[in-house]
Amino acid sequence: MAQSWPAKPVRILVPFAPGGTADTLGRLAAQKLSEALKESFIVENRPGAGGTIASDIVAKAAPDGYTLVVSSVASHVIAPSLPRGVPYDPLKDFTHIALFGGGTARTASSSRSSSSSLPACRCSTCLTKAARRR
Repeated sequence: MAQSWPAKPVRILVPFAPGGTADTLGRLAAQKLSEALKESFIVENRPGAGGTIASDIVAKAAPDGYTLVVSSVASHVIAPSLPRGVPYDPLKDFTHIALFGGGTARTASSSRSSSSSLPACRCSTCLTKAARRR
């Protein structure tokens, strides 16, 4: 019988410095998820390069749903459209699982995630529309 998610602590990477909106939202989500699911959700700040450092770490993480990122328009729409681009594909390398905090903050996991029991909704529609506008 398959074990339900989460069976171990979950990392939530925040791609910006502590104290900002993304950090606050990530910490609030981590607290509520920890309480509801009885497992630790650990916030790890990985600021730099407009959020692409944290996003790249998550894109390359094991596809098991245990490494999440609070993504943003900067890391998943703007940076990929710049001439140098990013080392990940914001549509193919992530499964967007929740929208929170307004129009720019999202939570995502590696799209290779084999976990079909993540308790969230898919929100890739926003990014698909954004990609079509490029």
